[in-house]
Amino acid sequence: TKIIEECLKEELPPVYEDYNSLITLYEEFINHFRRVEKDVMLEDNGIDPLTGLRSIKAFKKDYLAEMDRLARQGKQFTVALMRIDGFDIMKETYDHEGVHSYQRGVADIIKKSIRSFDDGYRMDSDEYLLLFKQSDMQGGLKAMERLKRELEKQNLTYEISEETLPVSLSSCIAAPVVGDLFDVDEMREYLD
Repeated sequence: TKIIEECLKEELPPVYEDYNSLITLYEEFINHFRRVEKDVMLEDNGIDPLTGLRSIKAFKKDYLAEMDRLARQGKQFTVALMRIDGFDIMKETYDHEGVHSYQRGVADIIKKSIRSFDDGYRMDSDEYLLLFKQSDMQGGLKAMERLKRELEKQNLTYEISEETLPVSLSSCIAAPVVGDLFDVDEMREYLD
């Protein structure tokens, strides 16, 4: 409004630097607005905007569908809970974007290592759920081995106190049976 008032008062075009600054701020605002809009649309579609994995809301629906398939057809499936080791130290050391880059890196490794019909879900900042469809415990363990090999192949590292450390993951696998109906918090507690 200041630029407009000055232009009207002096009946001259705005100073180029002021006008350019206004345009830059406007473009940044519009880009931020578009990102927020995209994030909301993705989340409503069951996609976590940060990682591109499925959201925890989608897990609840998919888990119930797999439990129904297990009860009707006997199709086993496994669920794995994964946590990024040392994530609290990463949060203390890196800014938000740095931390997000590790979360996206782990998500990319998950996407590369799971089968096309399996799904990965981002839970909290350092936790992921994996749903291995049509997979017994042995199949779930093989899937986790694929993920471990991909993590080693990608050689994702972080630095703490001038020391370079590999990003590692801790995980646990469960094979639900007919009648196991957990909400997400119970599932996490069970797997912990």
